[in-house]
Amino acid sequence: MKDTIEICECELEVEAQLNKFIEITGKKPDYIEGHAINSKNFFQSLKNVATKYDIFYSDPMDKDWQKKYNVYVPKMFQLNENGVYDPQTYLESIEQDLLVHDTSILVFHPGFLDQYVIDNSSFTLIRIKELEFLCSSFLREWKRENNVEYIKFSEL
Repeated sequence: MKDTIEICECELEVEAQLNKFIEITGKKPDYIEGHAINSKNFFQSLKNVATKYDIFYSDPMDKDWQKKYNVYVPKMFQLNENGVYDPQTYLESIEQDLLVHDTSILVFHPGFLDQYVIDNSSFTLIRIKELEFLCSSFLREWKRENNVEYIKFSEL
């Protein structure tokens, strides 16, 4: 299938969004990544803008990126017939693989929902379930028992 994204146009859009982020927050983001769009040109555009602005580029689905930063990426969760999954069950299913690696990455999309998100996102109930899980006593205890710590991309 032909990649319909034009790199130059995409870079302009990424830069516009980056500049808006800087305008709102007063700082550059800690990293740039774009896992939701499956396009080589899109990823190249992100990488180009990240390099231009000296921002960490995250691409955990790329095997070369995983090797360069020595980051383990576990298998993705499987959605059930209702389009959701249980984050705790998922963590328990990948626990042994996570704990034998020095650095692993898990991606979550927690959040509260407003009407716009409900109308425009495929990740609705998942956001609520992940938010509850990430704030749970189970996860706090699991982290403590397994000596797990969170790090920033800048620490890779």
